Amino acid sequence: MGKHVTLSLFGMIFLVFAVYILVAGTPLDRINHVCSPIAWSGKAATAVTDLVSDSAAASVWHGTATTFQSCRFVMFRTFYQSEYEREVEQAKRAKSAGHQSGDRAPASDGGDGR
Repeated sequence: MGKHVTLSLFGMIFLVFAVYILVAGTPLDRINHVCSPIAWSGKAATAVTDLVSDSAAASVWHGTATTFQSCRFVMFRTFYQSEYEREVEQAKRAKSAGHQSGDRAPASDGGDGR
């Protein structure tokens, strides 16, 4: 019975975390939500370490920040890099097509009303 309750509890925690990730509106928000447990645990570890030593707390926070950024990088590369590269390529093609066709912004009339 105890094993079943433990698995159910972890299942519910996982489900709540998955919903927390999916309700984020933008890809950047989703990435931040995935990596937020790192920041939460880092804040707690920094607070506990700060009771002992200020310099150690700074070191723990630096490690947490580095790990958080690494998590964000991995999530971006895993889920969004190909989409990002596709968007950049489309923007380059649109820009070069605009330059090739001679499309230019209209010149200002200098403000004299002519």
